[in-house]
Amino acid sequence: MTSLSDVKKELGDIVIDDPKILEEYSKDYSLSQARKPIFVLRPSNEDEVCKIIKTANKYLIPIVPRSSRIGFYGASIPSESAMVLDLSLMDKILDIDEKNRIARIEPGVTWEKLQKELERYDLMALNPLLPHPLKSALTSHLEREPHLIPRQEYKEPLYSVGVILPTGEKLRTGIADIPQYQEKFHTPHPPRPVTMNFRRLFQGAQGTLGVVTWAAIKIEYLPRVNRLYFIPFTNLQDAIEATYKILRKVIGNECFILNSFNMALIIRSLMGKPIEYFEELRKILPAFTLILCLSGGRRLPEEKIEYEEEALMNIAADLGFEPLPTLCGISGLDKLFLSVLRKPWPPDKTYWKLNYKGLFKDIFFITTLDRTPMYTTLMYEMAVKHKYPVEDIGIYIQPLEQGRACHCEYGLHFNPDKPEEVEMVNNFFRKASEILILNGAFFSRPYGEWSSMVFNRCASYFMALKKLKEVFDPNRIMNPGKLCL
Repeated sequence: MTSLSDVKKELGDIVIDDPKILEEYSKDYSLSQARKPIFVLRPSNEDEVCKIIKTANKYLIPIVPRSSRIGFYGASIPSESAMVLDLSLMDKILDIDEKNRIARIEPGVTWEKLQKELERYDLMALNPLLPHPLKSALTSHLEREPHLIPRQEYKEPLYSVGVILPTGEKLRTGIADIPQYQEKFHTPHPPRPVTMNFRRLFQGAQGTLGVVTWAAIKIEYLPRVNRLYFIPFTNLQDAIEATYKILRKVIGNECFILNSFNMALIIRSLMGKPIEYFEELRKILPAFTLILCLSGGRRLPEEKIEYEEEALMNIAADLGFEPLPTLCGISGLDKLFLSVLRKPWPPDKTYWKLNYKGLFKDIFFITTLDRTPMYTTLMYEMAVKHKYPVEDIGIYIQPLEQGRACHCEYGLHFNPDKPEEVEMVNNFFRKASEILILNGAFFSRPYGEWSSMVFNRCASYFMALKKLKEVFDPNRIMNPGKLCL
């Protein structure tokens, strides 16, 4: 029988067993079932992570990696009795290579810390839409969260990674596995004929195949000049047509679509306005807004914006839309968005997704831009069927790789203190997800309830993952119960 006192003795000060702290780690912002961990383990370096994993193997106690205190999908809540491996103390920015535009970071580095440090070098990371300031930047890259600039050259923002395998051994991917390159990881692949990069095994795996202790990520120069445009549309189809045209001309940096609900919620949250302001604003905002930022870098920035603006206005004339510096007469709206576009959500303000009813559940998947109107119609039909207010669905569409595909996201908001709302949203979430999958939506991150929906439909893939798990983690100690493992 496993003696927990033996585990504490071997791991020493790394172990935390305070009941109040264990309670904090039993849940996140999702509706996933709460479960207290046996211990919380807080290592401060790779060697301590290795020691923890070897001890977990010795006593056959599962561990659940966690990079920050922020979670929205239940990925770091134990599915069974386990210890939580909190990596937040490993928060060093190990290297910033300005010339090659690469940063090497540990898992505890938050978006707030990363962007603030990069600004000192006139650089920026490729961030998703208004991430939580306490969210781990490394985890965002592992989860393949879409970033706001849909350029082809940014499709692979994650390069080399350092991983502690479930056996406690260290693995370096890409050029980092060559001794003479141990301290500089400037390319995603080593200079050899074989170009397979094992980092893909650990992306989206929720810590089921190893613990990533650092990552080399793509960064970029901060633009010197910016011009933000809001392009209003009364229907999504027209917004999609304009987006295709703009992306084919390779115009602008940040480019994405929000519906009136998300636009109003972001504006209200940034401005600190009361809920009444939000209710009035979403009634007068356009149904959909394409947000496009024209940017000039270190070489001839004004000239670059000038020719991009000319191309934009030509497209606008052809399609009959009007790029605007603001919406609904809101003074300084372009400056307001520019102030947060390349930063995490301001830490002194309530996170925007939590600022309507208290909690939310997102349905997100990969598809092509031209199919998003069809999926939106399906969502509206399902909302009516489940008595969810159609006007309360937040829509965010992020083009990927110059419009080759897109991230499509629907936000469902509810009051966690009202059981009837929780039940209604849960039912809507499940049924809508099933309908979307049946109609070709690709759930690239099948977490939580999506796991069985996705893996039950692909038996051969499920078996392949199961075999990988047996090879990498024979004692099944790494976050068991997540994905299909």
